[in-house]
Amino acid sequence: MKKIVYLLMVIGASLILFSCEDQVELDVPEGPKRLVIDGSITSLNERQSVILTQTTDFNDTNLVYIQDAVVKIIDDEENEYTLSYQGEGLYETAESVQGVIGKSYTLVVQNEGKEYRSSPVEMQPVPAIDSVRYYFSEQFPLGSFFDPGYYTAVEFADDASTQDFYRWRLYVNDSLQTNIIIDDDENTNGVTFAEDDFIIGRTLRVGDSIQVEQIAITRQMYEFLDLFNTQANNSGGLFDTPPAPVLGNMYNVNDNKEVVLGFFGAENIQVSNKIVIEDLGFEIEEQ
Repeated sequence: MKKIVYLLMVIGASLILFSCEDQVELDVPEGPKRLVIDGSITSLNERQSVILTQTTDFNDTNLVYIQDAVVKIIDDEENEYTLSYQGEGLYETAESVQGVIGKSYTLVVQNEGKEYRSSPVEMQPVPAIDSVRYYFSEQFPLGSFFDPGYYTAVEFADDASTQDFYRWRLYVNDSLQTNIIIDDDENTNGVTFAEDDFIIGRTLRVGDSIQVEQIAITRQMYEFLDLFNTQANNSGGLFDTPPAPVLGNMYNVNDNKEVVLGFFGAENIQVSNKIVIEDLGFEIEEQ
């Protein structure tokens, strides 16, 4: 069974034709400032991190970092891990912390006299990566905006006894690719993916190094990322999903009407070996 997972990135400049370049100044009223939380506890034995920022006005492109918050991760046995400020909104634990399968974790943030918490998130099991391979295609599978070239395939066996939700991070030449790649096993429960059965996309070239993280996430985190993808890839068409705040699992303890943006997750991560794409003898026409 072949399965293709990739995010079609909206390339506005190539899809929208402009008939003029007049500068338009919009008078947009200021909205309320919202706390934005981005972080996870992972299964990797490392310093765990959370980033705290604040929304800004429509015409303001500068990030506003939250610098003076009290940030803690608490597990289901009431063990607390304090995160200290490192700069540019980043908070980290002082020492390495490793999330454990089956344990639940809650993020607590105290800022400007308010306390915010995440709903508890449980670390899920993740299947091992059997192999990461690369293949050449004249056109990216199923067609797309991608040029001919090499693409990445992951070999692994889905667990038939559980309902699983996945995220993959792809590193090319040690640089994390920013597209969000997610999937569930609704139609592939218990399937073993081999050779080029399971493809995660972006077109690659000879000499590129690739490394993959395969991550088990919760259903709630999967639904959050899926909605985020949908909103991010709206192109203004008639059948687009109406724009709306992408709400996560954070809330104000004393005011459940306050909108808090972002998500705190638990990520069980399998990391592949790094491989370098070698020339398989195919010619790629320069575009």
